[in-house]
Amino acid sequence: AQFGYDTQNLYGRFEVTDDTPLQNEATEVTLAFKGGDTIGLALGPGAGKDKPAEGDIRLMIASIRGQPRVVAMKAVTRGAKQPFEYTTPAAGTVAFEFVGEVPGAKARADKTAKGYVAMFAVPRAFLEFDLKPATLRGDVELRLSGAGQRGIQATSRNYLFTPSRTETSMVDDIPTEARLYPAYWGAIEVK
Repeated sequence: AQFGYDTQNLYGRFEVTDDTPLQNEATEVTLAFKGGDTIGLALGPGAGKDKPAEGDIRLMIASIRGQPRVVAMKAVTRGAKQPFEYTTPAAGTVAFEFVGEVPGAKARADKTAKGYVAMFAVPRAFLEFDLKPATLRGDVELRLSGAGQRGIQATSRNYLFTPSRTETSMVDDIPTEARLYPAYWGAIEVK
């Protein structure tokens, strides 16, 4: 994973080894993380706590209806609201103030001999923190697809920093899978 920024955008580039490149059967962006392959970045200024704070965000590239899209999930936002809740009897309800495509974002995914390369450009205005020399907290997240009881779905969750624990590796409970876990995020140095 590589990241950069300029005056307008935050950029991400991910090179993934995968036999089923960016395979995702979600038809709605709200379930992109459940429908199969996604690759992305969790990032924010207030991380390190048990609950997400204002500005903490998950940015994902997923192929929705055959097109690469940039999907964002913000538990708390001072920006535009696009609320969505995930509920099951086992895990309760997880509410986000924004779940949807990032306005003005661009995504691209190209197959390679061993998988795919996915890239995004997200307008900095959509972020709720400044990209300047500082230390933020975040994580790189990769979900891999496979055949499950409901067809193609996410069958594993993999992170750069977050340890594999029940809540961070579960693929059978939508609210648990949707949650942001900033307490596990590592230091991201912005230069």
